[in-house]
Amino acid sequence: MAAPHVAGLVALLVSADLQDDVRDFTVDEIEQIILSTVTDAGVFGPDYLYGEGIMNAFAAVRWALTAGELTGVVRGTDSTPIAAATIHGVNLDTGDVFTNTTDSQGFFSLSAPAGKYNLTVSHPYFETKTVVDQRVIAGALTTVNVPMASKTLALFMGQVRNGDQPVAGARIYFKDLLTLEATSDADGYFNFNLPPGTYTLAVEAHGYKYAERSVTVTAQGAGVTFSLVPRAFDPARQCRRLSRLVLWLACPSLLRVGAERARLSLRSLGHPVHQFPGSAADDRWNDGERHPLAVHASALRCCDLGTQRVWLLPVQLGQSDGHQCR
Repeated sequence: MAAPHVAGLVALLVSADLQDDVRDFTVDEIEQIILSTVTDAGVFGPDYLYGEGIMNAFAAVRWALTAGELTGVVRGTDSTPIAAATIHGVNLDTGDVFTNTTDSQGFFSLSAPAGKYNLTVSHPYFETKTVVDQRVIAGALTTVNVPMASKTLALFMGQVRNGDQPVAGARIYFKDLLTLEATSDADGYFNFNLPPGTYTLAVEAHGYKYAERSVTVTAQGAGVTFSLVPRAFDPARQCRRLSRLVLWLACPSLLRVGAERARLSLRSLGHPVHQFPGSAADDRWNDGERHPLAVHASALRCCDLGTQRVWLLPVQLGQSDGHQCR
């Protein structure tokens, strides 16, 4: 039932935008206004029960009626654009907060209520920059360009092994720095250049259990060896686990089902689901294993139980070696 409420708030924001008979807000800006004014509920931050939070129509429309445009470019000291930098602003009078991210050219653009803001610009590879008393004027365009100095980087090296044998082709990434990842070479080695700090390092490899650990990188560098555990495939156990994925809905509709860490989204029952769960070809379950799945919405089977309609999801495991789980 959230969709009608969202549509109604979007209509209010468009109406507020058209007070001067000019459509200024883009679809992305309207979305950002809604997200910037929600009231958080449940677990802090986005969660499965409340999503991004509870919409606050009054705050969103007030934001739109007094909004000004704030744009700029974030660059390094060598004038190179910095992508994926985060701009966080706090209104000194009202406490309004916004967050935005630079694009591949270091550019950002957002709408915010008129007033004075303290801006904090951050990026894992650059020193945090603060801009104080930045004014945003209602109905006007304000430009602020932000230079950022690079952090000193340290060398982090490691090896992925299975006992005495190296594991080649493993994916190694930092959960704190999602854009930074590497693949182990033929001897299982990998390396990164990154700022000193404490991070969560994760390793995935075909045929092995998922592994992660906390690592501390000092200015002098650091190293680590990952010992992976081979994964044994058990079709019967996977059938028991996947039997929980019985989908209840009135078709056609948007379906979001959480099963442990799995998530499935079907926007139309007539279209294939190319990946399940999430955006990767596989997902980690509670025992630390990964099992690629192939799922198609066309395979859904409908059983009419009179008062309820149940959709059953046949599933074939991607590494089943001929076994099927239904």
